[in-house]
Amino acid sequence: MPQQTVTMYEHLKEVTGAFAEGKFEFMLVSGSAGLSKSYTMRSKLGDRAHWITGNASPFQFYKDGWQFSVENQLAKSGVVKPGLLVIDDCDELLAQRVGLNLLKSYCQTDDEKLIGWNTASKQLKDEGIPKQYRFTGQVCVISNDYHATTRHLKAVIDRGLMVICKFSAAEVHRNVGSWWPQNKGGKNPFDREVFEFIGDHLHLIAEPSMRNYLVGAQARRGNLDWRAILFETFGLTEQHLVVHRIMNDPRLNGEERVREFERATGMSRATFFRIQGELKGLKVGVPIEKKKRPPSDEPPLSNAV
Repeated sequence: MPQQTVTMYEHLKEVTGAFAEGKFEFMLVSGSAGLSKSYTMRSKLGDRAHWITGNASPFQFYKDGWQFSVENQLAKSGVVKPGLLVIDDCDELLAQRVGLNLLKSYCQTDDEKLIGWNTASKQLKDEGIPKQYRFTGQVCVISNDYHATTRHLKAVIDRGLMVICKFSAAEVHRNVGSWWPQNKGGKNPFDREVFEFIGDHLHLIAEPSMRNYLVGAQARRGNLDWRAILFETFGLTEQHLVVHRIMNDPRLNGEERVREFERATGMSRATFFRIQGELKGLKVGVPIEKKKRPPSDEPPLSNAV
């Protein structure tokens, strides 16, 4: 299974650039949501690609591919250009056997792939689309769910390159800083306070997303408690912030930290050590488990930080 893990946006641009130049016939780009995978691909492919997004069905996939077929292009212009199809976050399409079979056909290593729809369809007949056509070109799949995608696409992944995006919070922050400050108007204008706030807490973010910046700015414009919204998005509570403050206080050590936590929150030493372990995990990229805990000694906390 040919694959490459990219940890910097420059590397993602390089590999998407190679795909845009026709170096790979099939490419799978996978990574968490909000990492700008789609935007990066669009910036490289421009208007040359046809995007299949959302709740696309296998039937729509077959119909969309027709416009790039050898037969359709010859009939319209007499010139055949390689097609570029991008399937972006189409879970329904990739989860169905019919959709996967179509994708296999598009990813064959032959110069001309034979694509077929073997079920009689009045709609195909009415639109002048045959039950078979030939395709030359490339296909890219963009997914937010690496495990589901690899499970569904085992039969086609080895026909191209799988790119796994693993960007740190610092790398996402650097990338956001390269474009967001220039957004002075529109729906998502730059918000320096939100940007700097997230930048101050990068070490506490295991699953970064560019969308957090925009949502944080929207919440601030809406006069909401945007800091609390971002903390909860990061998987943090006020108690996490108290422990973080205590652990970075040079005046405290050992049992003093535990006592300060108990004083500030009214919670137990066991809770202190649990939260401390979660914060240590965040520093090495382990997200906090979002699970419902049984009622304990953890009452609501206010003005803790």
